[in-house]
Amino acid sequence: MPSGTVAVRRLHGQGPGRPSAITGAARIAYLEAAVAAARQGHVAALVTAPIHKASCLACGFAFPGHTEFLAARFGEPGEPLAVTR
Repeated sequence: MPSGTVAVRRLHGQGPGRPSAITGAARIAYLEAAVAAARQGHVAALVTAPIHKASCLACGFAFPGHTEFLAARFGEPGEPLAVTR
C-alpha cells in the first residue's frame, strides 16, 4: 500500500450513513492511522471533519470527540484547533 494510504476496514455489512459501533471502531482506527502517519512524518497536516460521536462511544472511545483524542495523542493541553510540529 502506498505511503499515506489507509486501508478501508471491513464493516461487516454496515453501509455508509448507518452509524453503529462497527463504523465507530472504523473511525477510531482511521484516527489512529492518521496520528501514526503524522508522527512518522508521512503527512504534513491532519484535517478532520465532524464524526458521529455516539458510534465511537458505543465501541469504547474514551474521548468526548476527536479534538480531545488528537490533543491527548499529541500531548497538547486543552482543545487545540491547530497542532503543528
